[in-house]
Amino acid sequence: MRFVFPIAMVVLLFLFPFGNDLIANDYPELQEKPTPKEETRGSASWKFDSEPRIAADMRFLASDDMQGRGPGTGGLERAAEYIGQRWQSLGLDTKIFGDQPYQTFTIPGNEMVADLANNSLRIDANEEPRSNLGLALVLDQDFRPLAIGGSQAFEGPVCFVGYGITANEATLRYDDYASLDVRGKVVVVMRKEPQQADPKSLFAGTTASKHAYFNSKYTNAVSHGASAVLFVNDGVSLLGTGASNPLPGNAVEIDLNNDRLPGNQDAGSPSGTPKVPALFLRREAIEPWITRQTGMSLHETELAIDADLKPRSVELSGVRMAGSVKLKSQSLEVKNVVCRVPGVGALASETIIVGAHYDHVGMGGAGSLSPGVIAVHNGADDNASGTAALLELAQRLLTTMNETAESRRQIVLIAFTCEERGLLGSRFYVNHPRYPIESTVAMINMDMVGRMSDRQLIVYGTGTGTNFSELVDYVNQTSGFRIQKQAEGYGPSDHQPFYERKIPVLHLFTGLHSDYHRPTDDFEKINTDGIAGITDMVYQMTMELAKAPGKPSYVPVAGKADIRLPIVRRARLGVRLFQFAADSDLSSRVQIESVAEDSPASKASIKPLDILIAMDQTPIASPQSLIDGLSSKNPGDIVTLEVQRENEKLSIRVQLGQ
Repeated sequence: MRFVFPIAMVVLLFLFPFGNDLIANDYPELQEKPTPKEETRGSASWKFDSEPRIAADMRFLASDDMQGRGPGTGGLERAAEYIGQRWQSLGLDTKIFGDQPYQTFTIPGNEMVADLANNSLRIDANEEPRSNLGLALVLDQDFRPLAIGGSQAFEGPVCFVGYGITANEATLRYDDYASLDVRGKVVVVMRKEPQQADPKSLFAGTTASKHAYFNSKYTNAVSHGASAVLFVNDGVSLLGTGASNPLPGNAVEIDLNNDRLPGNQDAGSPSGTPKVPALFLRREAIEPWITRQTGMSLHETELAIDADLKPRSVELSGVRMAGSVKLKSQSLEVKNVVCRVPGVGALASETIIVGAHYDHVGMGGAGSLSPGVIAVHNGADDNASGTAALLELAQRLLTTMNETAESRRQIVLIAFTCEERGLLGSRFYVNHPRYPIESTVAMINMDMVGRMSDRQLIVYGTGTGTNFSELVDYVNQTSGFRIQKQAEGYGPSDHQPFYERKIPVLHLFTGLHSDYHRPTDDFEKINTDGIAGITDMVYQMTMELAKAPGKPSYVPVAGKADIRLPIVRRARLGVRLFQFAADSDLSSRVQIESVAEDSPASKASIKPLDILIAMDQTPIASPQSLIDGLSSKNPGDIVTLEVQRENEKLSIRVQLGQ
């Protein structure tokens, strides 16, 4: 979902009445109540055994291998092929554009390497090893410019700065730059972070902390005055995905054949601000000089840092690097994926469109709400969830293809691309429609439908077509959702371009959350049963619209839908937590790392470094236990926190916020 408003704003919860309006003659079949099913399990999806398929589709679409499905990534292309092949295998009509389901078009791309003549890197030195004296490195073999950096020439002495991390947290106090002045110098930085395979690591255990990301290292180097930033692989990256970091005493041979140069965009996209160059360099190109200076290989250096968590940064005496980087813009080919169920009889020339976007924000950058973090943004909820529902809807429609009907509109399914770039895929379709816009009766959109809680669902656009509100109420008699309606048709997702062309729209959404446009939007947090139920509802809506004798009339609705509208009001304390390492005497305690300004915790005089012991006499043994405790509270509730502050135990009453 493309969200252009500040997510951190405090918003009010508005409840919209369902209403008891009479069903109009446009939908005579809505006069009768649906027959209850013998077994509902909260939805009708049990008949289709849909959850395993939804889970499999989502695991694929939201996997790390898909690179966040950003434009220019192989993951976006693989996702398009996956969708098209699935529809083709089901027997749906995929010969939409010639013999294939892909509506291709181009968009402006990120910056890419320009040409050999304008990208160079050279190592010069006045001492051994002479094999590297005046060594000109080879583009795309020894080095590759990265899009997070700028386009300019550079030259200067070289400093090896280990992992390139400055961690000022009280629990870490680790700084690779502490002993060096790198102003005007070229810095060589290893990927990842120390102790990355150690569950007891003070960084984040085996989970990458904020210090491990390309952009964090790049920003830190630039803030210290570096003239260029050269990244090299760490040992774990060389050993391969999922390998364990070798611990002291273990003999592990590093295979330099695995020293893969990442793609230009793998470290993130440019911000548009002129910046110093960033490049990726093969380890073997610089390692001899580091070994000469330190007496240790890079592998041995990593082991030493792991052992005592002390930096091994050093200036490489007598070594200089010179180079130039030139990046240029390159257009990208992207594609909508389209299939259809043919219509029947007098209504066959009219179209119902059901859509969901399958792209996301890639590795982060401008589209991310985690500033400075370059990592795979898996986009499980946004919008692998809607895409999985669209794939499952195709499965439902197989039964429709075999039904006997006197008359039925054709149903067109569209997986849109580049929604996150400004609704580019849906805008391209309405400007280049495969089926006439004037005979398109309605459009249903699914975006972020994977986080259903307490069977709550927001449906937008209920005022955009005659009797849409009643249609939603009718199909919900089977689904049994707690529906919150919004009448507006304008809103930041792929239904809007259709509404702008005077087509009635409905948009289904399960609400914003703290993982939105962040690397933490993962499959493990998805409610697949909720997606199955929403698919059931969309199927019923689609079939009612496809078979209705009369078509809904477009209704203009002023204003934009408030996508920030929360589904539920959640209690807020306003603290950031840190849990002690498992081997610490305080392993069962949780410490407050920071307190948000003007938060409930701040107003109650909770302070950083306080240790949380209990809430309402329930022990707090982990950050999750506090989260679980707050989940049962409402804004305005008063809780009693037991905290330890230095050698004193305090009992503090806090009124929770929203």
